[in-house]
Amino acid sequence: MLSPRLGVSQYTVLTSTIPRGLDMLAQTGIPGLEIFMEGPDWWDPGVLHRIAQARGMFSGSLSVHPPAWDINIASYTKPVREMSIEVYRRSIEWTKHLGGTYVVLHVGWRGTPELPRRECLVRAEQAIGALAPRACQAGVTLAVENVGWFGQEICDQTEFTELIWRLPEGVGALLDVGHALLAGWDIPAAVRALAPRIVAVHLHDNDGRSDQHLPIGRGRIDWEGLLPLIPEMPEGCHFILEYAPGTPLESVVQGGAQVDRFLNG
Repeated sequence: MLSPRLGVSQYTVLTSTIPRGLDMLAQTGIPGLEIFMEGPDWWDPGVLHRIAQARGMFSGSLSVHPPAWDINIASYTKPVREMSIEVYRRSIEWTKHLGGTYVVLHVGWRGTPELPRRECLVRAEQAIGALAPRACQAGVTLAVENVGWFGQEICDQTEFTELIWRLPEGVGALLDVGHALLAGWDIPAAVRALAPRIVAVHLHDNDGRSDQHLPIGRGRIDWEGLLPLIPEMPEGCHFILEYAPGTPLESVVQGGAQVDRFLNG
């Protein structure tokens, strides 16, 4: 039996309808599910009911990844920043309603390298601080994900680590290893520095030039060095296969087996 700490992202079936996509993911046998809230269908009042109905197909934990592509808590533009915080607030309530474990929160990025990096990071930390009490009241963990590369990042590996350790209890890190590769991080060092605060890990690969979300082993990440570090992470840490839309489900199953080998010792 696969570990309940193993999950799959709905991103993989983004181009399918929500019910069809959930059914496809359930067929992989991966226990956990990370809802990926991109697209107009998520704001249909009936979608929560459909998700709740499908919940029984997954025996593991459920988490929620709010919209990310046009949401930015570090934005230099105040209305964008405020709108982004409100979307996260609503996502926290969604997660509470669905009985989810954590909400993914992107740390944010700069739209252009000309924007002051430090100021963007300060804004991100303020936004996370404002959301933390709401999440705590809802019984939901905030999982802050590393994003940004090639000049758009608002923090480097050291600054991200320091940020996570400054944040209040109930807020942790979501280490996205594909994003870390693009940003030039030392991934094993990041694992060890963040380990006590890691809530979840997004697992996918790329060629070091773009965020391709390839299956494990199809890019440049040193998986032989990374996967054995799984036992060093907290017992409650979740491992989410976040593969690109259209990835064959056979690759999802294969990736799950590769990770489960280390989760089950």
